Amino acid sequence: MMHHSKQSSLLLVIFGAGACTCTRAFTPSLFQPAQRTVPTTTGGHDIELPDFDELFGRIKQVSPLAKKVLASHGNNANDSDLSQEPLKWKTIESNKKRFLHSIHKVDNYLGLGPPLLRFRATIDGPCLGTPFADFIMSLEEREQWDDQIAQVDELFPIDASSATEFLGEDKYGDCSQIGVGYCRTKSAFGISPREQLTVCGVQKFDDGSAMIWGTEMEEDLHNHLLPQIPGRKRPTRAKSHIFSTTLSPSADDPENKFDVEYCLQMCTGGLPAFVTTPVMINTVKSLFNHAKAFYAGGEGSELEAYLTALEKEKAAQKARQTQEEQKKVEQEQLLHLATSSQQSDTIVEEHPASDGLLETIQRQIDQEEAQTTVPTVVMVDQNDAERPKAHVVVPEHGGPHMMEDEEHDRLVATHAMVHIIDDKPQNTIRWVMSKTATKVSGARNLIRSLRDRIAIGLAESEADV
Repeated sequence: MMHHSKQSSLLLVIFGAGACTCTRAFTPSLFQPAQRTVPTTTGGHDIELPDFDELFGRIKQVSPLAKKVLASHGNNANDSDLSQEPLKWKTIESNKKRFLHSIHKVDNYLGLGPPLLRFRATIDGPCLGTPFADFIMSLEEREQWDDQIAQVDELFPIDASSATEFLGEDKYGDCSQIGVGYCRTKSAFGISPREQLTVCGVQKFDDGSAMIWGTEMEEDLHNHLLPQIPGRKRPTRAKSHIFSTTLSPSADDPENKFDVEYCLQMCTGGLPAFVTTPVMINTVKSLFNHAKAFYAGGEGSELEAYLTALEKEKAAQKARQTQEEQKKVEQEQLLHLATSSQQSDTIVEEHPASDGLLETIQRQIDQEEAQTTVPTVVMVDQNDAERPKAHVVVPEHGGPHMMEDEEHDRLVATHAMVHIIDDKPQNTIRWVMSKTATKVSGARNLIRSLRDRIAIGLAESEADV
């Protein structure tokens, strides 16, 4: 199993089977030239994205679980007209005692030729969409259940945030991955290799649900994106008209069980559906058996390793967020310091008699680099009018502490909110900000108090003059 930090290839294809000759019917195209284009993060291409309202409208029509997940997250918009057409589902298998308990199909869905297959299962384990996506998108994982797979590549990844404009803000969940992928099968039983070029993505939801979706890219618009095969004839093109896999926590035990609904309509060309459909069903069953074994977990299992890696990644992300928040707080504190300094300059302009005091302060600031001592600050709590409580900040303690009585009597000579022991107010403010911001609640109030004390001192100086 791939670790969570490893990027999966974003493509969705199920080979090893096929269905009838691809036909073009009177069905709205999911792609329009030069519309809904986004740049790839590599390769320098502009990629046309599908009409997501049309695509998800089709997915909701064929997948009750997908429709339920989207509706529970606020997507109750009207679907396309296609969703109003009744579908004639045929039961292939149905057994409630099995974890893969039902398989259905709709023949010639949308008049495109191949049948659409739908698989429904309930799997024991946590509802995690990323590993299931890896089963399909990672060659390493794919080879464990699909003997016919030869190549799986993510050709052109797309920044998920750039697709949000067309997906809609939270309209279809949070798009965590999107890109263009390529897949090729081996030749077997006299059937030549097949290749596919798909655009696909992964949507995640707040309750842990996930949707993996994909559709084939148009030959006339996107064939230039296919990888070059020097000296070889291009393999026959297969097409996934629609693909979706929806995972959602089970209602009866959401922590330890989840439902999966897998839908696929794919055309490989040249073979009748009655030949290819049974092979396709067996291939998808292999995928579900692989998934069941993975999610069963246990000591030393791939699931345990995945969850461990996931927890480490979450811890690292939380640490990064904490650093960013701390940096933001420091920037805000510096802004307050700059504001208080500007206000002090205004006081000087209005009270010329304070020039002498500020000249003294400026000389001390100029000598600051040579200073090795750290200033001491006393902060007085005015809650007790008879005997104000005071805290002192000194380098020996590295933060606020209660003063001894004699220290209190010596230092608390006035009822000022802040008493500056040394005469370097600017140095004092900087030290308080750097040493006590994370320990003293209300650091902003401290800065304002220091500013007010400086203003009081300047006013008193003017009165003395």
